[in-house]
Amino acid sequence: ENEDFIDVPVRLFKTRGNVHSLTWAPGGNKIAFVADRKDHSIVGYLELGKTNLNWIDPAFSNDFSPRWSPDGSQLAFIRTPAEGGSVDSLTQRKRIPWAIRKVGLTPSEKSILVWEAPNNYRGSIPTTHGGTNLYWPKQDRLVFTSYHDGWPHIYSVAATGGTPLLLSPGEFMVEHLSVSSDGNTVYFDANT
Repeated sequence: ENEDFIDVPVRLFKTRGNVHSLTWAPGGNKIAFVADRKDHSIVGYLELGKTNLNWIDPAFSNDFSPRWSPDGSQLAFIRTPAEGGSVDSLTQRKRIPWAIRKVGLTPSEKSILVWEAPNNYRGSIPTTHGGTNLYWPKQDRLVFTSYHDGWPHIYSVAATGGTPLLLSPGEFMVEHLSVSSDGNTVYFDANT
C-alpha cells in the first residue's frame, strides 16, 4: 500500500445552502452548480484555480438546471418564482410559471429571456420524471420539454429566443431525453 498514489479530496468552495447539479464546462476548467437555499436557489460557477464564486444573475427566484453552451462561454438555466408569499389553496390547481434564460460569463451580466412558458395551466413546469430536460446541444439551439400543447413534448428553440419548434408531435408523454455527442440527435422515451 503506497500512500503516494492516494488522492485526497479537496474542497473547491464553501457556500450557504445545499449544492447540487454540478456540471462541467466544455474543456473542464469551470464547474456550474445550484445553491439551494430552501425558499430560493441560485446558479453559480467556479473557475478552477480561482477562489471566488461567480453567481449567475442572482434573484429571489428558483434557478436550476444550469447548462453550458457548447463553446463554454454562456450558461442557460430554468427560472421559476421563489417560494413564499400569501397562503394559497391546496385543492386548487394553479400555474407554476417557468422560463429558460441564458447569460454570458461577464461579471454582473444580467440574464436574458430565451423562452417563457405560456401564461395558462398548460404552461406550468413539467412534472414528469425528466422535468424540463433542458439541453444545449448546438451553439444556436436549446432543447427542452414542455406541456404547453397539452402533452409533455420535446421542443427546440433558438439560443437567441423565438418560437419553439415541436420535435415530438403526437398524443403521448415524453419523460427523459438524451442528446448525441455531436448534438444532432435527440433520443427520448415515451409512453406510446
